[in-house]
Amino acid sequence: MPEAMVCYVRIIDKMNRAIGRFAMYLLFALIGVLIWSSVSKTFFTPTLWTLETAQFIMVAYYVLGGPYSIQMGSNVRMDFFYGDWSPRRRAIVDVITIWFLLFYLGVLLWGGDQLDRLQLRLFRHRALQVLRRAHLGLRHRRAKRRRRAPGPSRAQPERLAPLRLAGEGHPVLRRRADDFAMRRRILPRHRPHPRRGPLMSQDLIAIVMFSGMLGLLLTGQRVFGAIGFVAVVAALCLWGDRGGFDLGFAASIKLMKWYPLLTLPMFIFMGYVLSESKIADDLYKMFHVWMGGLSGGLAVGTIGLMVLISAMNGLSVAGMAIGATIALPELLKRGYDKRMVTGVIQAGSSLGILVPPSVVLVLYAMIARQPVGQLWLAGVIPGLLMAAAFVIYIVIRCKLNPELGPILPKADRDIPMAEKLRLLRAGLLPLVIFFVMMVPFVRGWTSLVESSAIGAVAAFVAAVLKGRMTRQVFENSVRNTLGVSCMFMWIILAALAFGAVFDGLGAVSAIEELFTEKLGLSPWMILILMQLSFIVMGTFLDDTAMLVIVAPLYVPLVGHLGFDLVWYGVLYTITCQIAYMTPPFGYNLFLMRAMAPPQIGLRDIYTSIIPFVAVMTVVLAIIMIFPELALWLPDLVYQN
Repeated sequence: MPEAMVCYVRIIDKMNRAIGRFAMYLLFALIGVLIWSSVSKTFFTPTLWTLETAQFIMVAYYVLGGPYSIQMGSNVRMDFFYGDWSPRRRAIVDVITIWFLLFYLGVLLWGGDQLDRLQLRLFRHRALQVLRRAHLGLRHRRAKRRRRAPGPSRAQPERLAPLRLAGEGHPVLRRRADDFAMRRRILPRHRPHPRRGPLMSQDLIAIVMFSGMLGLLLTGQRVFGAIGFVAVVAALCLWGDRGGFDLGFAASIKLMKWYPLLTLPMFIFMGYVLSESKIADDLYKMFHVWMGGLSGGLAVGTIGLMVLISAMNGLSVAGMAIGATIALPELLKRGYDKRMVTGVIQAGSSLGILVPPSVVLVLYAMIARQPVGQLWLAGVIPGLLMAAAFVIYIVIRCKLNPELGPILPKADRDIPMAEKLRLLRAGLLPLVIFFVMMVPFVRGWTSLVESSAIGAVAAFVAAVLKGRMTRQVFENSVRNTLGVSCMFMWIILAALAFGAVFDGLGAVSAIEELFTEKLGLSPWMILILMQLSFIVMGTFLDDTAMLVIVAPLYVPLVGHLGFDLVWYGVLYTITCQIAYMTPPFGYNLFLMRAMAPPQIGLRDIYTSIIPFVAVMTVVLAIIMIFPELALWLPDLVYQN
């Protein structure tokens, strides 16, 4: 590579890092605006400017931090084959497939540029119309003064030229007519070439799109790049350059106008603060002391730890990392069976995507156009039910076979009551943070977005008061929050564009007709087949990639079949939990293998998860049979 090109790339990288570091700290400006919004709404007059300011800061946060997140490597890849390739082969594939990503990003930039040009022309047109009306009004007033002037030789009134505009009788109609006339002059008319017939049916186009997307994903390209590329190429081929450019950029406009997206960086920041500052260690010490006298008590305490970690983070990866680094070594040292231990940690960490504030449910809410608050409340009872089912299984299994989870020696349990109470207070701190965040929202004092800002502030203040908010913890928390938030932003952006093309093709109606009329399947049978397909895809995809791939098909189909989309969001999340741990390629299985010590092999990890998958399947069936378990709490809260 020429030296000038290398120097240019280095300069771009430095600029990108500088802009990304600036974007990282916009998070605190966003938190400040949201806190002021909740305070002013509670004690003073509500301020309308806070909503617009918060959305403006959010757009700056994602737009400036998006390129930095790509540079950081915060992305999701389908490494089913990619991870086994040699570095040389991966480099060759990356060089080829990076052009798909660049094409998609180029379409987004071109669409934004075209929209800016259009808005500028419309602004100029409106400004000229305002000046013209002002000039005509001035002439009219001067003519009236001349007509009223005294004297016999009064000048004849000047005849004004009529204002030849459509909708002249009303200013609003006149302005809309002007805009419409201007848009017709600015935007070229779409004149398709005459054809004898369609080259490809809509069903075949949908199949080609889906197959092409899976083929690109198998190359190891970033998920959002592969999905976005297929979406914009299909739109360009179907509706021309205007369709491709407008569809890709319209998805970004729709996303940036979605107010609940503000909750995403708040909860991710809260989770990273609590994990990086080691506050989660106090939770495990509390469970270690209070549950050690029970057979399998440390395993039960680990499930409780995972529930509280899930209530603070919303991601399963965080629970897996904390469980593997804190609970796993301690359980093995205390003589717990290694298969029992790995199964407990994997099953407990999967609760992170079901218990609020679940990030996966936020993504589902965006794609399914459902309220985030209802989805979170719908996940509370199923999440606690699943955690209770895990605890019951552990207790019964350890009672039948005490060697799997021995009771702690009496010497380890003989701790003064004062020390136990101190650990209880320290361990309950994350739970206090959760209630400080959720009670104002449930009571209706704050909105969901404002409650997320309160939770982020509460976690930050707790880390500062405990003396654990070091510079390194602060930097890691803010940087990782930006990377993960922007990663989800890119994926939702591509998913919206892909879903818009599918909606335009009418693929959902075609699939519904195939299942219900041609195959004669009942709605419940179709729903069960959907869940089975999620389990199959979950063996080699994570929850985010799985959602954006099939959501454009499944979510509208579920609505057409007459099922509640909030209830289906809970079913999807539970199915993702099962798919995470389904051999041979479950996502959590390989995460556990990467974090486990050498004495735990892949066979142990596969064997450990079988009973927990069975427990989760039973809970899934219970939620399907009794939808009220998921819908009762959101109906109660939102009706009041």
